[in-house]
Amino acid sequence: MAPSVLREVQRLPISLSEAWRFFSAPRNLPRITPPSIGVEVTSDLPGEMYTDRIITYRVRPIPWISVGWVTEITHVREPSLFVDEQRFGPYRFWHHSTTSGRSRGASRWKTSSITPSRSAISGGSSAARATGSGVGSSPGQVDAGDAPR
Repeated sequence: MAPSVLREVQRLPISLSEAWRFFSAPRNLPRITPPSIGVEVTSDLPGEMYTDRIITYRVRPIPWISVGWVTEITHVREPSLFVDEQRFGPYRFWHHSTTSGRSRGASRWKTSSITPSRSAISGGSSAARATGSGVGSSPGQVDAGDAPR
């Protein structure tokens, strides 16, 4: 089965450091994930993200089924990149990367999630949900052949 890639880009009218503080804080994951997924962070969380950090959750990939999920932060380059990967959970494979930069006077955040099939979790712009702004979001699902290398 070919992997599915879900990409999303947001432009936010805040500084890059403000955006980094928000998006890199695992405690904010429930605020930027579609409510239907029911993310609940179950591990103790430090104030900042770091490489090799293990984070545990409960999620509902299907509305009536709650499962454990364990991810590892595999790369951090503040304030421009972090990568987290599933170590145990509902997918055979899951890889998520977030990159940031400046674009037209705003912070730009790009996320890319790769799962084994077209079952990638989606639900609209995470930044719009978190900030209530709806500013510059353009989610889209593309074939794995278009994934960044």
